[in-house]
Amino acid sequence: MPSRSGFNNTEQSYSSAVSWARGKLACSRCFQPFDFKKNELNSLCNLQLRRFNFTQLPQRLHKLKSFAWKVLILAEMFREFNSFIYCDTSIQFHTNDYKIFIRDINRKILGDFQFTLGTHHGLKFATHPDMFSYIPLDPSLTVGSKIGEDTNDIEMMEANMIIVRKSDFTRQLLKWSVLCALTPECIEPLGASISCQNYDTDQLYQDGRCHRQDQSVMNILLHNLELKLTREGSQITPHLRYNHPSKWGNRHSLRRGQKTSVDIVKLFGKNINGTC
Repeated sequence: MPSRSGFNNTEQSYSSAVSWARGKLACSRCFQPFDFKKNELNSLCNLQLRRFNFTQLPQRLHKLKSFAWKVLILAEMFREFNSFIYCDTSIQFHTNDYKIFIRDINRKILGDFQFTLGTHHGLKFATHPDMFSYIPLDPSLTVGSKIGEDTNDIEMMEANMIIVRKSDFTRQLLKWSVLCALTPECIEPLGASISCQNYDTDQLYQDGRCHRQDQSVMNILLHNLELKLTREGSQITPHLRYNHPSKWGNRHSLRRGQKTSVDIVKLFGKNINGTC
């Protein structure tokens, strides 16, 4: 997530991301749209730093934990690039083996918008009911479904790493996500809480126990659009299927609050001639 002060990341994450992007995407530059410690970041090679314009959002949504900014960043990247990968700064990579996503997107086995990891909890469980009045979830998705011990719910996918290829599918998903992100009552309904902790055990699987803002709206839209595609005869593998690659191990994890223990400028900075 963006931070207005301090550089909060790990050298493992940066190393894995750069290595994979160079090897798989022939990436000549790595795009970073957040406002971190500029002196450190400006010394890195293959990095472009951009400041996010929070004035695009209603004042109520300027706080970072509304996560409305994240949807707008995805939309800005979509407008500029034919394909891109979004990662939260809390990501720590355990492998660079994401080639199955790129390969199967190109083969039309997977859709053009990919989450790479599941949450192991339900979508309705972690979405405030008021969001559904703006962006409804197709009811047929949850009838008879089960996530853990929770019935009539489907798994919410993590929105901390997203692979996107430009298409009408992703255009529709991001268009409605942006409309929600610009509407405070949709992206962050009154009374919504990001924390799912401290609830009674007898209400463990109650719908709307917490709310995940951007993650909630993009999950609703993704599952709706993938269902629509399969009903129209598409052979893509939806995120809900057991054989979707997001179900195959943990390629990354979240490591919030860590500080860089090694000077990454020395690892990935300019050479002695001052060029990359």
